[in-house]
Amino acid sequence: MDPPSSTSSEQDSGAKKASPFDNLGRDDLVKKCRGLLGIAQKAKQAKDECQEENRKLKEQLSLAETQKTADKECLRAMKEVVESLTQQKLHAAMKVDELEKSLSGLRRELDGATLLREQLEKISVENEAFKRQIDRLTEENEELLGAITGMEEKLKSSEQEQQSLAQSKITLEQELEKARSESNPSGKEEKLIRKLKLYKNKVQEISAKVLLLKSDRKILLKTVKEYSEQVPKWQKELVNASNVLFAKTRQFEKENGSLKERCAQYERDLEELQRGKSNEAESKNALEVLQLQFETLHLSQQSLSEELQQVLADKTSLQEQLENSRTDSESQVSELQAANVHISEMSFKAAASEVLDEHNRKLRETIAERDTELTTMRKSLEETSAALQSLQVQHQELAQEGTTTREELGSLQSKFELVKLENSELLSELKEINEILKERGGVISLQVSKISELEAAKGTLQQRLTERELRIGELERTVTERDLELNALRDRSIDTQSDVMSTSTISRADESARMRDVDDSFEEKYIKLRALAVKLKKKVAEQTIQLQRYEKEGLGKNLQSLQAENDKLLDQLEGERKNVEQLKQEIETLNQLRTEVDSSKKDKSSLESSIREYREQVQSLKREKEAFNMAKKEIDAENQKLKVALKAKEKQLTDELEAQKELKAEVERSRLAAKKANVLNLEMEAYEKSLAELNKKLEAKKDQVKELESTMEVQEGTIKSLKSQIALLDQSLASERSHSQELKKNVDVQQEKLRLSEHQRGETNVELAQLKMDYEKMKMEIESNRVELSEAISEKEKVSSGLETEKSRLVKQVYSLESTVDELKVQLKDREQETEDVKAEFASYKIRAQSVLRQNQSKDSGKEVELQEEVQNLQKALDVTQTKLQNVSQQMAELTKSCEELRFDKTRLQSRSKELHDLLEESRLQHESLLEESRRMNLNHQEALKTQRLQNETLVNCYKKQLDELQEKHSLELSALQSRLGQTSRDHPENNNHIPSQHSSRISDEQKINLLLMEREEGEGSESTSSQNTAVATARRKVSTSSQPRAANRSTRDLIPLDELLNSSFDDTASAFGDPADDSSVRAISPGLELQQTKEQLGKQESRVRHLTALLAEAEQDLAKLNQLNELLKEEVRRQERSIEREKHAHNSEYLKNVIFKVLKEEYGDGRASFGTKNTYNLSRVLQFRRL
Repeated sequence: MDPPSSTSSEQDSGAKKASPFDNLGRDDLVKKCRGLLGIAQKAKQAKDECQEENRKLKEQLSLAETQKTADKECLRAMKEVVESLTQQKLHAAMKVDELEKSLSGLRRELDGATLLREQLEKISVENEAFKRQIDRLTEENEELLGAITGMEEKLKSSEQEQQSLAQSKITLEQELEKARSESNPSGKEEKLIRKLKLYKNKVQEISAKVLLLKSDRKILLKTVKEYSEQVPKWQKELVNASNVLFAKTRQFEKENGSLKERCAQYERDLEELQRGKSNEAESKNALEVLQLQFETLHLSQQSLSEELQQVLADKTSLQEQLENSRTDSESQVSELQAANVHISEMSFKAAASEVLDEHNRKLRETIAERDTELTTMRKSLEETSAALQSLQVQHQELAQEGTTTREELGSLQSKFELVKLENSELLSELKEINEILKERGGVISLQVSKISELEAAKGTLQQRLTERELRIGELERTVTERDLELNALRDRSIDTQSDVMSTSTISRADESARMRDVDDSFEEKYIKLRALAVKLKKKVAEQTIQLQRYEKEGLGKNLQSLQAENDKLLDQLEGERKNVEQLKQEIETLNQLRTEVDSSKKDKSSLESSIREYREQVQSLKREKEAFNMAKKEIDAENQKLKVALKAKEKQLTDELEAQKELKAEVERSRLAAKKANVLNLEMEAYEKSLAELNKKLEAKKDQVKELESTMEVQEGTIKSLKSQIALLDQSLASERSHSQELKKNVDVQQEKLRLSEHQRGETNVELAQLKMDYEKMKMEIESNRVELSEAISEKEKVSSGLETEKSRLVKQVYSLESTVDELKVQLKDREQETEDVKAEFASYKIRAQSVLRQNQSKDSGKEVELQEEVQNLQKALDVTQTKLQNVSQQMAELTKSCEELRFDKTRLQSRSKELHDLLEESRLQHESLLEESRRMNLNHQEALKTQRLQNETLVNCYKKQLDELQEKHSLELSALQSRLGQTSRDHPENNNHIPSQHSSRISDEQKINLLLMEREEGEGSESTSSQNTAVATARRKVSTSSQPRAANRSTRDLIPLDELLNSSFDDTASAFGDPADDSSVRAISPGLELQQTKEQLGKQESRVRHLTALLAEAEQDLAKLNQLNELLKEEVRRQERSIEREKHAHNSEYLKNVIFKVLKEEYGDGRASFGTKNTYNLSRVLQFRRL
């Protein structure tokens, strides 16, 4: 009801009742009326004031309510906008994750391409190694050709020897025809048969060796054929692999172009979105996030384009390498064809050697047949006892020839063994080449499989890109829809404000009409309530604003700081992962070094086994030497027996001459007796008959004597010719002495060169030892650096574990803060509900107060008390909320303190990471310096080895040339002597002296072979060639120089030790040969002594030549060992270079450096502001890493 109607009804009811003014007087009534009028006026005034205040309060309340509704609607709109933006952020974060995954896939593909490039580099290195091996094989083939030419020359000489043997066979047949009518074989012939068997066994051994050479040649032919068949296959595989790589690079280029076009489209879309959303602050933040993401994508695209350019450059380099490998393979094929031609020539020569072997077998068969006929040669040997002296001279000459032929045979055998070793080395190298080529085929198949995998990955990436493009289109559509929704919401908010204003004007008019009817007595109460309501409203608004501000600031700052720290920690983790990968690569290099050490150990074991085999061969040679000595002793005994037989035959001749004289004396006596005694005619006739018979015998004896005299005359002629030959030999000896003196001078010069070379060798060995020590020191330093790196890595792991624990703790704190924020939000909602309840109660209270005022004006005091109590209750509720707000502010302060502590810890960790990074850089620089020093040392070592190798090669070539010249001169002299001996044998065909000459020549050949295989004495030079024993060798040589005066007292028959021969010149040992004046005096005395002296001199010369050959053999062994050491050192240098190149390409430390410097140089304000809009994305990343 309205207020005026209620007052009129109350007046009517008071008029009907009995009034208290009836009993009063007029004055009293007038006073009361005046008082009542004053009260009424006052009440009217109070009522008017209250009505105005109520009207103002109602206006304020209506304004507050409209503002509340508008704020609520704005808050709802903002919440919806925030939710849409968060969804957009989540979608964008998902897209960014997918793009990052695609980028990681592309990076993996690029890593695969880099691996392919590294593999191609390895293949190029292997091609270079193959080139070097082929060069070495060509050099060895040239050496083999030289050896084959030498063998051909030796075969020619052997053919000449066979011709001489055929001639000797013819003479033997003639002698056998003469000796068939004689008696059974003697012990000498049996010995000759034994020697022939020995020669047969040796020839069989040589034939077996020739068969082994043939089998090796066949194996070489097979391997060369296989290699020539496999080379075109490998070329085809390389061409196919290059085509596949070209196709892949083209596909990568196309993909790069498509990605560039897509990125350009994305940039255009971003520009359009930026133009359309320039007025919205919150949408700006989202767009900035998208811009940052697209900028990262653009940077990644640029990096991809750079990597593609690198891949293209690698492609061009690979094409060049493939072309080079093709040319190399073609050259290898041509070289292999030349090797095949050479092998065919070798096979032709081997066939010729087979023909010669067959001819030798036939000769052996004929010799075996002749051996049966040698049994009838005993009487012929007894008749030829007178010519033994001349035959002894020939025997000595033939012995010399036999020694030379044996030396040639020994050299041929040594060259044969060298050819065998070279063939075995060629076989092993060809096997290694086949294995390497098989490994290449495996590598190519692996590359093809990797290429197929990359193609599959490329297809998946293309599918992902299409899906992402669709998602980006959907997101763009959602963004446009959200923009439309924002515009619609703005229009609605403007309409609602106009509606609220219109409704507020109507409500104000109604309330003013109503409040005018309210009693004046309630104006003061309304004033108090209004003041309280205003205070409460202000407090609630301030509290809500403060809570929102605290929530926004605290949460934003915490999340930004946490996100920045998480990003930094992630970057550090990535850097540590890269370090771990680098360490893994170093471990792989160490494993490779271990495998190489194992292979070197295996090579060492194989070398030890070969040394054992050589020792066994030396022992077998010693045994053969002992057998040769035994045969020599037997030959000496046979010579002595022949001398005794000659003496016996001379005695028989003297006895027969004496018997002839006695017979003549008896004949004369018988004649005197016949003259004196004419009685016994019959006896005379008998005597005459006996005399006739005796005359006949005497005539036969005279004929025999004449024959013997003719033989003696022939022998005297031969003696004279031999004396002339001896004079010629003396002249040749004088020329040889002059030549030997020249040779002595040359040998002295060579010895000085050898000493210098040995001195240089010792110095190089010392340098090698120093280099080894330096190398070991470098290894120790590298190991110490590795230990330091391992310690630094352990410290990094500890730091990373501490950071992870701190990260987990921070994440827990974030979760706890989020829970507290949720609780605070719930409390705020409760408080808002309480305020709404209070407002509803206040509105209901106003209505109830109006009704109560209208009904019961008398109960104003009780109601006022109730209202005061309610006000007190409200004040208590306000106090409680204030205490709660204070508690929340305290919690916020504690949280800020904890955040500051975390920041302090973060700065401390950053400083620690800087220190660790500095340590890493220092260690890296030290490692690089050590590597450079090792490279320099290796280069110096290689140069020293090259110089030493050149010196050794020059010395060996000089010695070989000198030996060849000496052998040619010796062969010419032997051929001249043989021609002279042939002339003497033709001049005197009647002498049957060829059998002992053959016997002596065979003995001399055997002696020569065994002399070549003789063991050296104990003091003959250094046996070891190692760098550690050079000082011992020099000390021995010093001792030998000190023992020269003692060697002067040594007898002329003793052999000169190798130490004294090395350190003493030939002028010092010339005294062993004697002066020419003494020789002339001795010649004047007797030719037999002269022959003995010449024999002794020749023996000494032979012993000297043997020593020189032993020296050359030792020098060749030293050269072989030095070559092996050089090859080993080359392999080590190559391995070190490969490891250095791998370390260069293994990691990219500059990327890690740049990332760490970016993290450290980032400012707190700007860096956090840039990460402010990535809250949800970073939280999702943190969760992903925690799951991992």
